[in-house]
Amino acid sequence: MEDARDMKRRPEDLTLSQLRRLARHWPAGGLDTLSRDALLEYVRAAQRLEAAPLSELRALGKTRQIKGAGRLEAGQLLPRLLQVQCWSLMNLVDLRGLARGRGIEGVAALEKGDLVGRLLQTDKAKEVPLRVRPPGERSLPALAGGVRQRLSGLGWRKGFGLAVQVAGGLGTALCLGGLVLLPLLAVRAAAAVPDSLASLAEAARGLQEPVELAGGSLGEASAALDAVGEMLLGAEGSLGTIEPLLRSIGELVGEDTPEAIDAARGALTSAEAGAEAIDATLRTLSYVSFITGVSYDPEQSLQDALAEVNAGLEPLPDDLREIQADLDAAAEDLEPMRTSAAEVAGHLDDLAASLEALEEYVLGQSAALDDLAASAARAAERAPVWVWTVAAVAEPLVVAAGLEQIAIVVVGGQIRPGGQGTKGAAYRC
Repeated sequence: MEDARDMKRRPEDLTLSQLRRLARHWPAGGLDTLSRDALLEYVRAAQRLEAAPLSELRALGKTRQIKGAGRLEAGQLLPRLLQVQCWSLMNLVDLRGLARGRGIEGVAALEKGDLVGRLLQTDKAKEVPLRVRPPGERSLPALAGGVRQRLSGLGWRKGFGLAVQVAGGLGTALCLGGLVLLPLLAVRAAAAVPDSLASLAEAARGLQEPVELAGGSLGEASAALDAVGEMLLGAEGSLGTIEPLLRSIGELVGEDTPEAIDAARGALTSAEAGAEAIDATLRTLSYVSFITGVSYDPEQSLQDALAEVNAGLEPLPDDLREIQADLDAAAEDLEPMRTSAAEVAGHLDDLAASLEALEEYVLGQSAALDDLAASAARAAERAPVWVWTVAAVAEPLVVAAGLEQIAIVVVGGQIRPGGQGTKGAAYRC
């Protein structure tokens, strides 16, 4: 009854005495010397062997160097395989003592595998009485336990090895795809990048003209304000004849100069649209600066700079028209004119200085556009060389990665049961 209960329980749940009692279902010489862990491994191996087909038992017998294994039946092979398994689980001291009892010489110099092989060659090893039930008499619990042990021992290796092989196969496919696509992408990039850089250079040169026009208009407005300031200072000492002069100055300040400023703002507004496209292209190319050679990261973009200049010019026409109104009022009343003329002249000097500074900034942006066009043209000439250099460096790296993936596939095959990695030591079931 206890034996039947032991057969139904998992071997790892049994105590040492219960394992010894269960191991007696597969008797072998030396079982009493085994530790609990060794007994547990022996019982698991016995269950696997009992559930194995005859072809597998014969193949295992040949691996264990059992004479005539290819001709023996299961009832003859199983006792011998179990005896070999028991010997392989015994500690070296007990195994050497058993070998000395069999009359084997030079025991102290032999290792476990050699000792088991020598024991198989002795007559006494063949005469060990073994009482094992033939396969036809196997109990259903023992058969189920053997199948369960076989699945639990090999299932994880099969699944894990398959997963490793699938991952390696996918990696190999990706590397092969990279080897095919890399030259195609290099051809496309070698043609597209120079075209983009050439378009950028052309756009920069096209934007220079409206920027230079805006700078010229600002210079004209600054010169006009300087002239008006000088006229006001001269008029301060000639109040008797200043009224018609003030009217003329008012027209120059309130009409001619605002028109020049409006013209400059119109040119700047036209330039802003082109500057936005150039800024976007430069920022895109700067992301792949290792290929294009273009590095663009200004503190203020060209579009924002032109917009800032345009915004700075916006209030000037109204200010000048206010000055015209002041001049007209001064013409009506010449008495306070001397004081007002000096103040207006100072204000005009400040405005002229501001316009002059804006003119210098805009002309500086024009020079920057010229440098940008030259840099883009040079980068367009070098771009194909950079693209093919990158492709030539990347190709061996992709090949190396592909070889690594193939190695992973091979390792996965060795992990799976039946692969090269599963053909282990000669004396383990």
